[in-house]
Amino acid sequence: MTYEFSWNDEINFSLGNNETLPSDTLDRAKYAKFLTNYLGNLENKNYVLNLDCEWGAGKSYFLKRWYETIKNLHPSVYVDVWKHDFSNDPLLAITTAITTQLGFIANSTDDENFLSGAGAFIKGIAPELVKGITKKVTGIDYENMEFNGDGDKTFSDIAGAATKQLIKQHEEQVKSIEQFKTAIEAKASALIQYNIKDKEYRNPVFIFIDELDRCRPNYAVETLEIIKHLFDIPKIVFIVATDTQELQHAIKVLYGNNFSSASYLNRFFHRRFTLAPPNTENFLISSDIFSNEQLDRISQKAIWPRIENKHESLIFPLSQICQGLNLELRSIIQISERFMATIVNLEDNTPVLSIYLMGLLALYHYNLDAYKLYKTQKANKFANEALTSFYSQIGNITFSCINQNNVKEPIVKGDISIRDIFSEFRDISSMNKTQIAQGCSTSKRNLTSKVNNHRGAVQSDFVKADYFDFLSQFEFSPNYFDLVEMAGHLG
Repeated sequence: MTYEFSWNDEINFSLGNNETLPSDTLDRAKYAKFLTNYLGNLENKNYVLNLDCEWGAGKSYFLKRWYETIKNLHPSVYVDVWKHDFSNDPLLAITTAITTQLGFIANSTDDENFLSGAGAFIKGIAPELVKGITKKVTGIDYENMEFNGDGDKTFSDIAGAATKQLIKQHEEQVKSIEQFKTAIEAKASALIQYNIKDKEYRNPVFIFIDELDRCRPNYAVETLEIIKHLFDIPKIVFIVATDTQELQHAIKVLYGNNFSSASYLNRFFHRRFTLAPPNTENFLISSDIFSNEQLDRISQKAIWPRIENKHESLIFPLSQICQGLNLELRSIIQISERFMATIVNLEDNTPVLSIYLMGLLALYHYNLDAYKLYKTQKANKFANEALTSFYSQIGNITFSCINQNNVKEPIVKGDISIRDIFSEFRDISSMNKTQIAQGCSTSKRNLTSKVNNHRGAVQSDFVKADYFDFLSQFEFSPNYFDLVEMAGHLG
C-alpha cells in the first residue's frame, strides 16, 4: 500500500460527527506528502514537529486530511486537546485517544501496563503545603493541634513521616513513568509486527496534536511538558499544530512580558515547519463565508453588480482589496464576515454597490482616522497620510462592472478603479428618489456630452451612468457609512 496524497475530492473525517473535509483548494497536500516522507524516514527515532500556521489558515483541516491519508499505513492518533481543556489533565486526554484510536486489546500485558502506568502518573501527588501533607499522610490536622513542651519534636516526627511518604510517592511515580514508556514502546512495536484489523503498519507512530494554541496557557504548557517528558519514546513522532506566535503570547501571560517565550518553546520541538499563507483568493473560495448556502440567502438582494458568479462578483474584488493591503487572514475573515452581515441585514429593496461597500469596510479596518477623513472631508495631517497610503496600495486596482440594465450607451462592460469608485460614488449615500433621478439624469447627460464632443469619456463615466440607471428602480440609496459603522461593532 502506498500513500495517496490526492486531496481533490471531499471525504468524511472518520473521527468526526458527520464532519466533511472538502477538497484541497489551498494546495496543502504537497506539504503533507513532504512531511510524511521526511518523518517516515526517522523510523526508530522520537521526534516532535511544530506545525506553525497562522489563525484561519486551515491547521485543523490539514491535520485531519493528513491523518486520514496515512492512518492505514502508520499507527495514527488525532487529538483535539482544546476539547479536553476543561479537565486540567492533558495526559488523560492523550492516553484516552491512544487507547481508543489504536484499538488496544483488552487484557494484554502491555495494555495493562500502559493503562496502569498512565493511571499511576495521573494520580501522582504534586508537592503540597506542609499542613496539607501532614493531614493526608498522618491523619492529623495540623491547624487544630495543641502543642505541649515537646511540640517541636512532635512536629518534627510528623514532618519526617510526610517527607518519607513524599519520597515513596515520588519513587512510585518515576517507576510508573518508566512502566508507561515501556508499555507505549512495546505497543508501538506490536502494531508494526502484527497485522491488526488487516492493517500492515510501518514505523513510526504519528500523533497529531491540534488546537493547542486555543487552550488555557497553563494547560498548553502542561501538554508540551507531558509530550517532552513522557513521550520521548523511540518510533513515535508528534506533530503539534499551533499559531506559534499566539502561543508565545499566551506563555507570556504565565511568565511575564520579559520572558523569552520563543526560546522556551524551542526546547519542546526538534524542528518547526511553517505552512505558507494561502493565496487570498483561494482562501476565500474555500471558506464557508461565501458558501453556496450563504449566496442563496443573499441572491435576492439588490446588489450591483448582480451576483451572477460568486467568484467574479464577490471573491475576486474582495481578495484583490485585502491582498493589496497585505492583510492577515484574521483580518480578511473579519472584513468578509462584516460584508456578509451587512448584506443579510439589508431589506430586499435596498440597493447596494458591493465593491464600494467592500472598499469602505477595508478602509474602516485599515485605518479608522483615514475612514473618518474620507467620510467628513475634514483633513488632518495623519489621516491624510493614511488615506494617501490606502490609495497608493489599492487605489489602482481595477474591477469590471457589467452593464445589467440595457442602458442605451455604447458600452457593455466598464473597468473602474477603487480610487475612481471612492471619488465618483462618495455622494451616493442616503439619496432619496428625487436625488437619484437627478443623479441619473446628470450622469447620462455628462456621458453623452463627452461622447458626442469627443472629450474623452472614461470608463468610470460609463459605469456611473449604468449604476444610476440601476439605482433609478429604487426609492432611496442606503447610508453606506451607517452600514460600515454598524458592521464595525462585529469584532
